[in-house]
Amino acid sequence: MTFGVFDIETYRDLFVFAFHIHDENGNEISRGDCTSHGGTVTGAETDFIERCFKQTDYIISFNGAAFDIPVLAKICDDVNRHGRTSTRFIYCDAQDLITFDEHRNYKQFGFPDRPDWHAKHFDIFKNSLLAKSLKQWEMYSGFRIRELPYRPDELLSASEKKEIIDYCHYDVYSTARIFFERCFGNSKLAAGNVTFKAQLELARMYPKNLPYRLDRSATALAEGIVYETKDRLPPSISSPTQAFDFDDFDVCDEVKNVLKEIMFDYDEKKADKGLYQYKGICLGKGGCHFARPGIWIKVYKFDVASMYPTIIEFFKLLKTPEANARYAKIKKMRVAIKHDPDKRYENDALKKTLNSMTGAFRSKKHTAYDPAVGEAMCYIAQMIICEAATSCPEWENVIEVNTDSVFVVGEKNREHLRLIAEKFKSKYGIVLEEEFSEMLYFRDVNNYGEYDKDGKFLVGKGLDYSDTMKKGHNLAVNNELFVNIVREKPAVDWSKYGWRDFIYKYHKSSACKYAFIGDKAMDRKNYYFLWTTADCPGAKQIQFARTLIDTHNGSVKARRGVYAFDPAELEQYSKYIDLSQYSRDLDDAFELWGKPEFCTTRVTKQERKGIKSINDVIKAFF
Repeated sequence: MTFGVFDIETYRDLFVFAFHIHDENGNEISRGDCTSHGGTVTGAETDFIERCFKQTDYIISFNGAAFDIPVLAKICDDVNRHGRTSTRFIYCDAQDLITFDEHRNYKQFGFPDRPDWHAKHFDIFKNSLLAKSLKQWEMYSGFRIRELPYRPDELLSASEKKEIIDYCHYDVYSTARIFFERCFGNSKLAAGNVTFKAQLELARMYPKNLPYRLDRSATALAEGIVYETKDRLPPSISSPTQAFDFDDFDVCDEVKNVLKEIMFDYDEKKADKGLYQYKGICLGKGGCHFARPGIWIKVYKFDVASMYPTIIEFFKLLKTPEANARYAKIKKMRVAIKHDPDKRYENDALKKTLNSMTGAFRSKKHTAYDPAVGEAMCYIAQMIICEAATSCPEWENVIEVNTDSVFVVGEKNREHLRLIAEKFKSKYGIVLEEEFSEMLYFRDVNNYGEYDKDGKFLVGKGLDYSDTMKKGHNLAVNNELFVNIVREKPAVDWSKYGWRDFIYKYHKSSACKYAFIGDKAMDRKNYYFLWTTADCPGAKQIQFARTLIDTHNGSVKARRGVYAFDPAELEQYSKYIDLSQYSRDLDDAFELWGKPEFCTTRVTKQERKGIKSINDVIKAFF
């Protein structure tokens, strides 16, 4: 199996197409490019592109389905019809593709289609990662970060053109590495989305009578598998109450009344304040949540296996009887192979097919679009989980409630939920799976750490942990947070970390207009930082926002350090690492996680009220 990884650059007087061939182990076999100077692209370049795409089993890009493929199809079509095309017009077409309409959606244009390309094209962005730019994924992966300063419509010198060609090859190189490291076969690294091998399984399941594209989203493929059509089907109901009857659920009337108020008299301001609740459980259109922060010993977790897919199957929420029958068959197939390691990718594909329907209920572009059904599914899930949680005999020992799980302490609650589990099988088709943890520390419903009986950190769960660890951001600080948070007194040990563990990865979003290095505004989007001592050569004050105090947890949004666009360049500053600044980062995390008594290195919120400028920060800390 061979893979052709490609990228393009489009300028008014320069067009670049770079193509690297890899085997299935990620080894690069060859690389090449075609370039066009002086404003035109001819058959020589398009023949090269066609040959490249034909000689490999699959072609790989980052966001190529929305950009590179349409532009290349336009070039080839122009050359086939007219013998040439102008790179000035290529640039205009590219601008059209990346321009949004008034609803922040990509503008749709009638670019020529190439089914033979789409059938073998895997788009890392569209198929797998679904978020963040290529530059951000390069940063998260620890690659050299390159950004070009040239406007696509300006005339370029020979050295500038050479730099752009080199840049294009580097993007292909990093795209290939990201593909093989994050998207090829390791489902955990795909952030819960579809890997290439799982996408192939989806393709195998896809109906033969429907037009097929490998670079279609997994949700679109799943809809074809379930409905066996690409036609838009009208919504099946207009109100959530048409999908279920409140009287069919044994949850208390108070929960039902809150859900009815959300359904018929919803107030966004009230929802934002968390006022739709019962016993502290916040209810809503999308789900419910409740947590008791802190340390909990000997915890029992009762988790619903595939909550939404089970509700869809049991209550027959899809639009046609045939789709409901196919969905039930797919769910049965998945249960049969769920724990078979040899059928891992098939399991991933079946799971994605089941889960895709839940998101498609509320997306107008999908066949499964049925917003009232999607809302009904969420209400059903909340009533089921609230029935389990609120009926526990020791409510004070119910420590977490999520849309598909309940965490409890104590044998009474455990035995009660075991009985509930037996009832749910027949009444709702729900399977409650029981797990045990010696110790958990909860920050909130979405973030917690798991520990053994001696307090040794095992694994973190939720956005804080997974986001940090997968991106390799400030690893020393974040690991010490979880290691120390269950101790009576923190015992921070920075000596066990290498200098790379202290790299602070920063992405300057478009919303941040006041990020400064010294007195100069940050002019790039992505940076690698190390916090260093004052005697470090080139060290400067780093400011991330106009407001220097984070009102959420009182942390100071300023540091002193050095930066680079290649992390390897930071090694020369490793002997100047300032551990006191990383201790402040750790203190910020402690306070956010509900352990302000652990904070040891910085001033309190009260003392910070007078901090308004970078000079105030320098006086307070440096």
